[in-house]
Amino acid sequence: DEFAASFGWQARKAISEQAGVTSCDGIGIVIPGMVDRASGIVINAPALGWKNVNLLERLQKEFEGTEIHLENSGKACALSQVWSTHGAGSGHNDFVFVSVSDGLGVGVFINGELVRGRHNTAGEFGHVPLSIDGPICSCGANGCWEAYVSNIATLSRYFGKNTALKQPQPIEVSNFTIEDLISRARGGDGKALAALNLTARYLGLGLASVINAVDPSTVYIGGEITEAWDMIEPQVREAIEERTLTKELGTTPIRIVPATEHPRLLGAVALVTAPAYAAPKVA
Repeated sequence: DEFAASFGWQARKAISEQAGVTSCDGIGIVIPGMVDRASGIVINAPALGWKNVNLLERLQKEFEGTEIHLENSGKACALSQVWSTHGAGSGHNDFVFVSVSDGLGVGVFINGELVRGRHNTAGEFGHVPLSIDGPICSCGANGCWEAYVSNIATLSRYFGKNTALKQPQPIEVSNFTIEDLISRARGGDGKALAALNLTARYLGLGLASVINAVDPSTVYIGGEITEAWDMIEPQVREAIEERTLTKELGTTPIRIVPATEHPRLLGAVALVTAPAYAAPKVA
């Protein structure tokens, strides 16, 4: 309720600041977690601490008569890739979008349709384990791919402590971002570069599993980590080639989508303005 009220206030404020605009036709919201689009229930969003939260119902009280669309962040990023290019090119028939941020989201397009699964939870590759004895993930399990490659994982590797723990952190840790770490790596900080390189290897190992499973025409990678792509690309590609099942799979094209292109935001826009791309046709 607190989130819905805060969001409602901010949305109305934003509308009031636009000259000649008095209302909005639709709202798209992207959630870092599993979402049941039919009911509007957030099934599980560990990063937000939400489980079985009927967000749609709460938002409808704030915006009566307004169409509201909820979507998982990985799927929204995949939708943004189609919408921003108007679906042009065969590469948009079969592709995967991997969004690396504080978590890890994956959206999969096959035969030109977004894969959702029976409960709209398809594509949760971020919670496929790289090791059952690995670091604890936000979902509570050990060794998930996300727990190795998220921004939080990279920062934790750099500081030698879990920066996601809900306890007081030194200010130099709590205010430190992945962009700061990348900047230090470029400046010659060996520890920062080592943290990035290890993240790159884990990213490549996970991508190999995704490529083996989906056989996409293209893999898109988004998130702040893309700012370091020139430094980490060799390690990512080496890991992919090492673990993919055929030579052809190991050379699957990878395209970078910079965080400055705001794929999650574009995905939210696509939910409202291009519903044809968001239609749940693939089970």
